[in-house]
Amino acid sequence: MTNRSTKLALSPMRRWLRFSLRGMLVLVFALAIPLAWLGALINVSQRETAFAMAVGKAGGQARFDYNAYAASCISTEPKGPWLMRAVFGDNIFSRISSVDLSGVRDTSTIARGLGQLTQLDTLSLPAGPQGDQLIDSVAQLPHLYQLTLDCSEITPQQMRRLLSCESLLYLELRGAAAADEVLAELPHAVQMARVTIVSGPTTDQGMKSLSEIKTIRFLQIVEAPSITNRGFRQLTNAPALGMVTIHGTQITEECVCEFKQMPKLETLAITPGTLQLRYKPIAAYRLDTGEAVPTPLRRFDCWPSPPVTGLVRCVDVEPNRIRLERWDVPTNKTDE
Repeated sequence: MTNRSTKLALSPMRRWLRFSLRGMLVLVFALAIPLAWLGALINVSQRETAFAMAVGKAGGQARFDYNAYAASCISTEPKGPWLMRAVFGDNIFSRISSVDLSGVRDTSTIARGLGQLTQLDTLSLPAGPQGDQLIDSVAQLPHLYQLTLDCSEITPQQMRRLLSCESLLYLELRGAAAADEVLAELPHAVQMARVTIVSGPTTDQGMKSLSEIKTIRFLQIVEAPSITNRGFRQLTNAPALGMVTIHGTQITEECVCEFKQMPKLETLAITPGTLQLRYKPIAAYRLDTGEAVPTPLRRFDCWPSPPVTGLVRCVDVEPNRIRLERWDVPTNKTDE
């Protein structure tokens, strides 16, 4: 009887223990997922914060998503609840989105960490030769949107590797980075929409390479005195080119005869830049018909507007400027 009474007395306790073990297992599994998520956040935050500090010590700058842009509409407060940031650091919910290495002399110590920045969208590389490890790290960035090569001396093979980055849309090439042999690789870009060249040794051959980028929509060239009208003529082969800005080249007013062969071109501005060059003036005219436009009106420039207007492409050449824009001009004819 005593043994039986003891078993009966222990049965509720065993059932309670059994229930408690089940509850603990459920609780452990319930907490495991958020704790693992939090642990991953802490790990990434610490890694990127350490990377930002390393870049700063090397002479560069790394900014997180909350302070990467100067626009006032962008929040400058770190993301996430203040209590979480107070405990785990300001960058617990933030990621590096902009890195400027133009002032860094030795990138070997930060090349590996650069490739781990999963939210980086804007990057500037320094002048001089670039190591293959750095190039490979840049090429594997999943969200890189804008890349600036600030007088970077890269090989055509390295440029080809950079262009394998599928998210890259905007490329700015300064100095040696805009050499013709490097530009020859640009047609291999996956979806390049915009290219800017500044103070480069680019020639008409380089313009041919630019025209072979099927997805390019915006082209800006600043101070490339070796480019001539022959190079501009190559741009007629760029099917999507819609905006062109060129300053400081040998291109003259003779280029206007090529405009009709560029049906997607909406805006163009060409100036001599720092060169001692003057253009032969050509009175404003409609590109579609060649008719003179005595008083070209920009849309909404005056009120009331003419009763019948058409938004058409017009060309205007002044001694220090060549431009093509769409203007509101009075018309009774079918416009382009």
